[in-house]
Amino acid sequence: MLTIAGVMGRVGRGVAEALLARGTPVRVVLRSARGQDIWRNRGADVAIADLQDEVALTRALQGSDGVFALLPEDLSAADFHGHRRRMAESLAASVRAARVPHVVFLSSVAAAVPAGPARDLRHAEELLSKTGCRLTVLRAAFFQDNLATAVSVARQYGMFASFFASDATAIPMVATRDVALLAAACLAHPSERSEIVDVLGPAYSSAQVAEHLRRALGVPLDLVMIPPLGQADFLRRLGVPPQFAAALVELYAALGSLPPAEPDRRTVAATTSLPQTLSQLTRPAPRPERASIPAVVAALTEAWNHHDLAAMGELYRADADFVNIFGGYLRGRDEIVREHTERHKQMFASARMTSAAPLVRALTPTLSLARVAWTMRGITGLDGRPAPDREGLMLHVLEQVGDEWRIVTTQNTELAQGAPRRFLDLVAAAS
Repeated sequence: MLTIAGVMGRVGRGVAEALLARGTPVRVVLRSARGQDIWRNRGADVAIADLQDEVALTRALQGSDGVFALLPEDLSAADFHGHRRRMAESLAASVRAARVPHVVFLSSVAAAVPAGPARDLRHAEELLSKTGCRLTVLRAAFFQDNLATAVSVARQYGMFASFFASDATAIPMVATRDVALLAAACLAHPSERSEIVDVLGPAYSSAQVAEHLRRALGVPLDLVMIPPLGQADFLRRLGVPPQFAAALVELYAALGSLPPAEPDRRTVAATTSLPQTLSQLTRPAPRPERASIPAVVAALTEAWNHHDLAAMGELYRADADFVNIFGGYLRGRDEIVREHTERHKQMFASARMTSAAPLVRALTPTLSLARVAWTMRGITGLDGRPAPDREGLMLHVLEQVGDEWRIVTTQNTELAQGAPRRFLDLVAAAS
């Protein structure tokens, strides 16, 4: 059993998804019950514990063969550093109490100094090293994904505001996806001893970042170097709390002058390029009706009830197929729309369908099954007279591409009137 904390963030979520895709038993630690059904449907065990709650966290870590952990950045905390240090102390105490044999901890290359938010990460490293566990510290370079804020500023103000020391200084930048895959590999195949691993990526200067961002957005973009004395004020104007703003200013000052990696320390060179990450960050937000599987099911039901079969068809992949309750095999989105359009002219012209919440089962990180129970009223028979209500069960296969889900295939089954739902029920009744 491998336990993952921090699954609400990009790296923690990526670690859990990578391990689940391999069929590895995974437990995720959530701060609240929100989202637990999603992870359970993906096949994960779920534990509820706040990282500051040592008792609950110890219980969540018990029985773990390995743990992935990090220190979340809670910008609402009144004392930014104090809050993170308390999480570090609770995490270390829980690891010791639960006798966790191996911990993979996400840190930062700036922990070598340490500077900014990495001060708390260095504190956590030192505490975890005294717990008796085998400790793998991943000191990651600047996250390419952190440029999401820069994307927002660029769109609004037409500029890339850089905090780096100069426009020519190149800084290693790593994609969170690469860090997550490395962390999953370290958990699945622990090293023989504790180690610190520097996780680096391609290096880019501010001028290069601005150019890649300009190409990704397709708009003119000015590079504006924000001097150190003006950085904290700039961040506060963007709504960043003062303590966190001060920590970021300190971090950026250190990134351009970090000491070289120690020669006996392992270094991993990640390969995802900044243009690849920016293509994801600048992609339009997903349409709400395709952002999740329950949203797709709700949108399908709504489109059906409004007789908007074109909108229903947009929820399907172009090469999707559909088996209806009569055994009709519809091939392709166009045929699905045409067939339903004809039936809605009479049979379903006054009908209304209600759908239960889908039961979702993840097959891979990008493919899922969804079973949806439905009831239909107001049907018109071929003779023009009202027909009995119907109920049934749809089975959808859905594919996630980027941040959107589309239906690949649907199998619709009507529940036969008077027939046992399961043959086992009939046998049990007879006995």
